[in-house]
Amino acid sequence: MTTVLGSWDINASRREKAGKCGLVQTQTGTEICWGFGEYGNHTFNVSYRISNVVESYDDYDSFHFQVVPEGIAPRKVSVAIIAPQPLSEDNSRIWGFGFDGEIGYDDGVVAAKNNKRLGNYNSVIELIRFDKGIFTPNVQRSGSFDSVLDRAMEGADFSEEDDIFGKIFAIITTVFMAFAFLLPIFFNVKANARRKRKKLFGMKDKDVPWNRDVPFDADIVESFTVAEDLGFGDQNGNIASAIITRMIYKNVLWAQKDADGNIIMGFNCGEELTGDDWADSAKRLYRLLYTASGEDHILQPKEFSNWAGMNKQQFYNWSNDIGTDGRKRLGDRSLASRSMWGNSLQYTDKGKTEAKKLFGFRRFLQDFTLIKERSTPEVTLWQDYMVFAALFGIADKVAKELQEINPTLYEQLMPMGSATITPVDTYNLSNMLSRNIENARAAQQSALERSARSAGGFGGHTSIGGGGGFHGGGHGGFR
Repeated sequence: MTTVLGSWDINASRREKAGKCGLVQTQTGTEICWGFGEYGNHTFNVSYRISNVVESYDDYDSFHFQVVPEGIAPRKVSVAIIAPQPLSEDNSRIWGFGFDGEIGYDDGVVAAKNNKRLGNYNSVIELIRFDKGIFTPNVQRSGSFDSVLDRAMEGADFSEEDDIFGKIFAIITTVFMAFAFLLPIFFNVKANARRKRKKLFGMKDKDVPWNRDVPFDADIVESFTVAEDLGFGDQNGNIASAIITRMIYKNVLWAQKDADGNIIMGFNCGEELTGDDWADSAKRLYRLLYTASGEDHILQPKEFSNWAGMNKQQFYNWSNDIGTDGRKRLGDRSLASRSMWGNSLQYTDKGKTEAKKLFGFRRFLQDFTLIKERSTPEVTLWQDYMVFAALFGIADKVAKELQEINPTLYEQLMPMGSATITPVDTYNLSNMLSRNIENARAAQQSALERSARSAGGFGGHTSIGGGGGFHGGGHGGFR
C-alpha cells in the first residue's frame, strides 16, 4: 500500500520516499510525486480525482486536457474518455495533440493510443467538443468553442507519415466503398457519359467509324482532357505514360538497358524542357523526372519509385493541374471551353469533330487486328500511334500486333539514343513510371482526406504539434 502524504519533501532520501505519494506546489501548479524505492522496473496503479475539467462555452462544452505531460516518455499510452452518455460523431468532435498516434470512437468511448514511443518533448493532449446536455459544467466561459479550437490548431499538422494503421484503414474503406457505394455510381457515370457522347457525335458508340488520323494535331494533353470529359479515359496515370513515351520517341529522353538488363533513362535537354510544342504539364513532368534522377541524372525505376513516394504532394499537384492545362490549350485553339457547370467542356463545331475523331482513333487502335486493310504508315506516324496507345492503356497490345505485322517497322520505331530497347520495353518503362506517379498521387489524396477528417474532429491521426491552451499536465522528473 502507498502512504499518501499531505505534502512531498523533495529533499528527503530515496529510502524515505519509498512507498509514499505526495503533492508539491510549484509556480505552474500542483505536481503529484511517488517514491519508487529501489531502482529497476516498477508498476504504478494511480488514481486521482480532478474537478472542473469540462468547461461550458456559449455553443458547446469542452474538455481540453494534457493527460500525459512532457518529460515522461512512456513506451505505450492508451487513454479512454468516458462520458455520462455514449460519445460519437453525432454529439461530439475529437482531436489529439502532442504525439504520433490515433484517436477515435470505440463503442461510445473516446479512445487514444500512440503509434510511436513518446519522446521527452512529446505529450498527450486531448480536446473534445461536447454538445450541450451531456455535462453540467461548473466552469462557465464566455465566447464560442471556436476560440479554444483556433488556439489548439496553431502549429497542428494532421498529415500522416508511414502510418500503417491509416493505410490499412484506407484500403479497407476503399474496398468497402467500391462495392457498397461507388459501383452503382460507376455504372451511372458510364451511362451518363454514353448519353453525352451520343448527343455530341450524333450516333451511338458502336456506330462511330474507325479513324486512322491522329486527332487534335497529336496533342496528348488536349486529347486526355477530352477523353476524361467524355468518359472514355481509362486511367489518370496513362497521361504520364503517354508523355514519357513521346519524350523517348522525340529523343528528349534516352532509355537503354544496363549490364544487368535493367532499363535506365537519361536526359538530352538538361534540366529544362523548352519549346512551344510541349505542354506546360509535360515540361513540369520532365523537371520532376530530372530532379528524381539525382546527381548522376541517370534515372532508374527503383530510384524513381522511392523519390515519388517521398514527394507525393508534387505529383498530386501535377495530376490535378493537367486538366487545367488541357482546358487552356483547347480554349486557345477555339476547340472547347469550360462549361459554366463545373469542369465539363462545351465544344465548338471543330472541337466536336476532333472529339469524334479521337473516339474513332481509339476504336481503330483497339481493333487493329480486326481491320482487313491494315496499312503500316511511316515511322513518325506510328510513333504517334504508340503514344496514343499508351494514353489509352493499350500500348503493349498494339506494339505486339505491329511486331507481328511489320517486324522491320517495329524495330525502326526507337530513336538512335534508345536503340537498345524495343517499343514493348518503352511501354513497360513508361507504364511503370506512370504507376509510381499514380500511386503517389492516390496516396497523397488519401492522406489529405484523412488529414481533413482528423482536423475536422472526426477522429483519426493525431498531431504532434499544436494543442495549446490545455489544462493539466506539468513536467515529469525527479523530486
